[in-house]
Amino acid sequence: PRLVNKITNSRGGNARELVFKKPEDLNFKKKNIELIKKSLDGVVNLPIGTAYKIRSKIVRIAGKTGTAQVVSSEKHKENKNKKKRKRKNIIPHAWFIAYAPSDNPQIAVAVIVENGEHGATTAAPIAKKIIEKFYLDKKND
Repeated sequence: PRLVNKITNSRGGNARELVFKKPEDLNFKKKNIELIKKSLDGVVNLPIGTAYKIRSKIVRIAGKTGTAQVVSSEKHKENKNKKKRKRKNIIPHAWFIAYAPSDNPQIAVAVIVENGEHGATTAAPIAKKIIEKFYLDKKND
């Protein structure tokens, strides 16, 4: 997938043409790609995985959880420890990227929850619902 093929100037002329390599031309070692795929599968399907709670009975999901800080960790801890209500502008953003099925992907999903705090508990369940809905709808077609 590509978001941008070219950049044009204000008069509509090409300012810059973007050239993309095909994945097979990037010279990644096959063993490294397989390790990454296995790890992404483990995030959801192994008990030690950060998104283990979202594994599905409908389709095997692979993914990666994440949290994006909006302020330093110390400032966030400081605010959490106060009795005051949390200020939205310091709560981390939660994200989760996923694909399914993990052995032959048909769908990819990226979910970002602004101020969602943890990818595993906020963004991952949303991704699971999207993926399962995709497969349930596909099954009913």
